[in-house]
Amino acid sequence: MRSPACVACGTATNQGDRWFDHLWRCRHCTLVFADLEAYPDTDRQYRESFFRGDAYRDYVDDRETLQRNLRRHLARIRQYRPSGRMFEIGCAYGFFLDLAKEFWQVEGIDISATAADYARRILGVDAFSGDFLAHPIEAGTIDVFCLWDTLEHLRRPDLYVEKMARCLRPAGIVCLTTGDVRSLNARFRGRKWRLIIPPTHLYYFSRNSLAALFARYGMTLVSSRYVGYHRRVSSMIHQIPGLSRLSADNVHFRRLTEAVGKRDLYVNLFDILFVVAMKPAERQLLGRGTPR
Repeated sequence: MRSPACVACGTATNQGDRWFDHLWRCRHCTLVFADLEAYPDTDRQYRESFFRGDAYRDYVDDRETLQRNLRRHLARIRQYRPSGRMFEIGCAYGFFLDLAKEFWQVEGIDISATAADYARRILGVDAFSGDFLAHPIEAGTIDVFCLWDTLEHLRRPDLYVEKMARCLRPAGIVCLTTGDVRSLNARFRGRKWRLIIPPTHLYYFSRNSLAALFARYGMTLVSSRYVGYHRRVSSMIHQIPGLSRLSADNVHFRRLTEAVGKRDLYVNLFDILFVVAMKPAERQLLGRGTPR
């Protein structure tokens, strides 16, 4: 094994098995993870082309559809924390922060300087470019951390969770979405599961491995549910190589794509988890019966 321990449960790497290619699976918590030595420079892929032409057809052009999904996330968070200070990790172009600023004091960070600059200039939100692990945040000052489809991209998600736990106020929460490698869809598809895309995705979590990861830093998984998304038809075609090539090469299919491309479809394959993890309340941190 190439890394010293499972980042989710902390089990020594001799308790892991090769899954396939450069992916390993922890025997204890079922986390599937990439051999990071096989992908030494993953940050370079998050250039402007990542949001325009690579992972996304056109991220900015899809804003309306993306925010339609993000409003659902927002409503779920407000069931736990209706206001306070929020920090989004992997904020991209700031579309979620733009919605959330109605209810929270918001900040965000993204590795893409282009995306963070757009969020600041166009949407007027406090977005920074850089590494969250190096970003200064005072301990015990954040009510909500959000990571939308971000945790699986990080080289050291354990260090991110450790810092979030430290920076949260008592009873603060982390809300995130990520694929479930133990979902029926993922197990049926195996190595052909749509989210198996290293080096873009380096980690493949399940409820069990997420619970283990947060437990290592004193937090509890309080909610996990499958969520669906509205997808623009043109973006769905872009992500299917065969259809994308057909749209580029065939004039009739291209016209059909242009005619229906801006329509949305709601898709739920029951393999994306929306998770809420909570830091203990202050009296629990102090210990039962400990005087304040």
